[in-house]
Amino acid sequence: MQPDDLRLKDTQDWLARSDEDLRNAEHDLTAVPPFIRGALFHTQQATRQAVEKACKGFLTWHDQPFPKIHNLEELGSLCAALEDGLARLAGQGAAQQIRCSVSLPQ
Repeated sequence: MQPDDLRLKDTQDWLARSDEDLRNAEHDLTAVPPFIRGALFHTQQATRQAVEKACKGFLTWHDQPFPKIHNLEELGSLCAALEDGLARLAGQGAAQQIRCSVSLPQ
């Protein structure tokens, strides 16, 4: 596998993990009756993890090494150093940028 192919695969893996975290959180709403409290809790946790993995995917794509951390502000700062448009978000605190909306069943 060529280095670019490996980087693409690693990036896709990070983004797939991010998507899976979000889908897992949505799963609580499929129960009958839905686990609303569980869905809200899991959505909060999954969103943080999804943002973390998306940042790691972004860093991987840019061939930028990163430490084994879970700190969204630090990861956001690493991403912002590579992309000017992200600097504003990182400056405000990546954790504060997470917004999640859940469609609750009627």
